[in-house]
Amino acid sequence: MDRRSFALPVAYHLEAPVVQGAEFAPYLGGAALKTPEAWAQNLLRDDEGSDQVSARNPHLSELSVLYSAWKNHPEWTHYGIAHYRRFFVARPNWIQQTLIQPEYLPWSALEKWTPAFTVTPDDLRGADLIVSTTRTYRESLRADYLRWHEPRDLDVLEAAMERHHPGLRDAWNRFLDRSHDLTPFNMLFGSRSQVDRYCEWLFPMLLEADAELGTRPDGYAARHASFLAERLFSFYLHQYPITLRRVPVVQLGTATGFRYPLIHGAYDRLKRR
Repeated sequence: MDRRSFALPVAYHLEAPVVQGAEFAPYLGGAALKTPEAWAQNLLRDDEGSDQVSARNPHLSELSVLYSAWKNHPEWTHYGIAHYRRFFVARPNWIQQTLIQPEYLPWSALEKWTPAFTVTPDDLRGADLIVSTTRTYRESLRADYLRWHEPRDLDVLEAAMERHHPGLRDAWNRFLDRSHDLTPFNMLFGSRSQVDRYCEWLFPMLLEADAELGTRPDGYAARHASFLAERLFSFYLHQYPITLRRVPVVQLGTATGFRYPLIHGAYDRLKRR
């Protein structure tokens, strides 16, 4: 058993420089579907234990690692999830804190920036959860989802929500129609009680919806469960009395949007949607 009192699991699914430090718990996501590789030999695996969803990693992305941490590491008093190329900046400088999101860094900067990526219980500062700053879309969250994903996803998820959380559907639909703010990346860190509560709320309905939606050949479209979870997480934070500390997220590797950092939300306002 892991003897650390807390950890920030970091989900890897491709070969990349592995973050070092006792506060991190690097995981191989989708381990049940992969052959052993030298670069990943010291990583935790999301197929540990009898209760795991590693084979669903192509749909769940980083959430298969969150599920494994939830089920298999009760000794961690605090935990959550980050990505191999996206990290919280728990101690941002004034520019990051007030102006920039997201910031892109080369892989060569990982070691230099690791101290800034280290998240501890002290960084909560009285909050229940550390989460990312929001992204603000010109369209509602429903319209944005329907622009890029399958309409049936929301129908299947709504039915699963009604079975697992009766009476919540109306609030969910109002949120999708009225909110323009997304808490992206499925990233969080908090006490075991807070993260467990979210996992207990999320996974039963998400896994049921995922099972009904089935597989898709396209790698991007196949991550439907992860994309749904981003909307569900944003709704969860809106719906329930949770004290948040929002911090910037830095992305390593090739920029997927504007190469240069912008004022918070400007990237989304400038996009032609």
